[in-house]
Amino acid sequence: GRTLTLRRSPLASGHFGASPNAVAVPVGGTTPAVTAVPVDANVAFAGWYTPAGELYASDPTLQISGLAEDLVLEARFRAKTVTLTFDLGDCGTFEDGGRTATLEAEYNALFPDIPPYALDPAWVAISWGTPERVPTADTTYRLRCVSSSVRVVRVVPGGAGRGDGTDWDNAYGDIAAAVADAGLYRGEVWIRTGVYRLEQAVPLAANVTVRGGFAGHETPADQADPEPHPVLLTGDLRGDDRWRINAGGTGDPIFDYAEDGTFVYRPPNPEGTDDYWVTGVNASDNADFGLTHMGETNVCVSGVMVASFARSCVVSTSARGRGLRFEKCRFIAGNASHQGDNGASENYDIGAVNISGTDVTFEDCTFEGCAWAYRFSSTLRATNTLRRCAFVSNAMSAKASTVRTMGAACLEMEGCRFTRNCNDNEKHEAATCLVLDGSGESRFVDCLFDDNRNRGT
Repeated sequence: GRTLTLRRSPLASGHFGASPNAVAVPVGGTTPAVTAVPVDANVAFAGWYTPAGELYASDPTLQISGLAEDLVLEARFRAKTVTLTFDLGDCGTFEDGGRTATLEAEYNALFPDIPPYALDPAWVAISWGTPERVPTADTTYRLRCVSSSVRVVRVVPGGAGRGDGTDWDNAYGDIAAAVADAGLYRGEVWIRTGVYRLEQAVPLAANVTVRGGFAGHETPADQADPEPHPVLLTGDLRGDDRWRINAGGTGDPIFDYAEDGTFVYRPPNPEGTDDYWVTGVNASDNADFGLTHMGETNVCVSGVMVASFARSCVVSTSARGRGLRFEKCRFIAGNASHQGDNGASENYDIGAVNISGTDVTFEDCTFEGCAWAYRFSSTLRATNTLRRCAFVSNAMSAKASTVRTMGAACLEMEGCRFTRNCNDNEKHEAATCLVLDGSGESRFVDCLFDDNRNRGT
C-alpha cells in the first residue's frame, strides 16, 4: 500500500475535521476526501504544498486518484497580518533609542519575541502581559514595571478610588491583593485603622512589610501608631464571637463593632475572678487562618491585631525559613475552634500562632485569650526569639495551654510576661505556661510568671 501524510502550517490555523493526518490506500488507489478548514474567518486556505515548497493543489478539498507512491502534503493557511506595538513608557528604551517598537505578525501564530530593550535601573520589569498567540486585531502591549525603590501600597476598609494602592485616596480594599502587589519587587503595605474580615488567609510575601496603625493621611512610616489607630484582621465573619467561661459558660463579646467601622476590644475576665475565659463561643463558622508564611524571606508584620480565627492567627511552615518578624502585634482569641482541646488529645499540630521550622522574632507582642497560644516545632535546629511579649488569659485542656516547643525548636525569651493563663488538664505532663519537648535548647531572661493555674478536671 501507499501512505498519504498530511500536515498543517501554521499548526493552529486550521484543521482537517474528523479526517486523520495519515491514510493508507492500495497502490494506485484513491484517497478519501480531506478538506483543509481554516480555524476562523481571519484565516484563509493558501493551498496544498509538497515538502519542496511546490504548490500541489489549490482546492481545500483534496482527493487523489491513483496514489502510486508515498506522499507528504502540507495544508498552508494564511492569516491576516496584525501590527503589534510594544511600549516601554518611562521604564527604558529599545535599541533604536525609542520608547516604542512595532512588529507585524500573522494572526494566531506563536507570539514573536519582543524586540531587545534596555531597562532603566530605577525600574523593575514585571510583565508585558502578552498572550501565547498573536491576536486578531492590532494591539499595543505596555511593560508593567515597579520602582526599584521601596513601594508603599495602601489599604483602607472597602477600598477607595481606583483601588490600586498608590495613595490613600486610591487604596486597595483587599489586603491579600495589596501584599501581592507590594511583593512584585519589594514594598510596604500600610493599613488604615478599621476592621478587615478575612474569608481567606493572607499569604505574606518576601521583602514586604505589613504595617497597621494609620489614620489614613500619613506619609512617613514612623507616623503609624496602633494604639489610637488599631487594625483588626479577623476571622469572625459574622462579628458575634464571645468569650467562653470555664469551658462552658458564655461571657462578653470579644469585640464591640460600631456602624462607623470602629471597634473596641473587650479583654477576657474583666473582673479578675478565679474563672478562666477563653475564645470559643459562636466560632463554628469562623475562617480557619489569618496570615500564612511559606518560607518567604525578609518579611515583617507590625502593629496589627489578628483575632478569632478558627485554627491559627498565624501559620508559618518552611524548611529552615528565615527573616520573619512580628512587632507590636496582638494575637487574640486564636484557635477559636479549640483544635486538640481535651485532656487525652494527641493533636499537637495546632496553635493560635503556629510556627514550623522558621526562625521568627516577636517583639512587644501580646497573645491573649487563645486556646493554646503559641506552638513552635522544627525537625532542624531553628530559633524563635520573643522579647517583651505578654501571654495573658490563654487556656486549654490539652498538654499545653500557652507555649509549647517540639523537636529541634529552640526558644529564647527576654522580658516576657505570663499572667492568668490556665490549664485544666490533670495529666501529669500537662503545663499551663511552658511545655518544652524535644532536643531544642531554651533560654529565659527576666521573665515574669504571675497567677497562672493548672486546675485539673
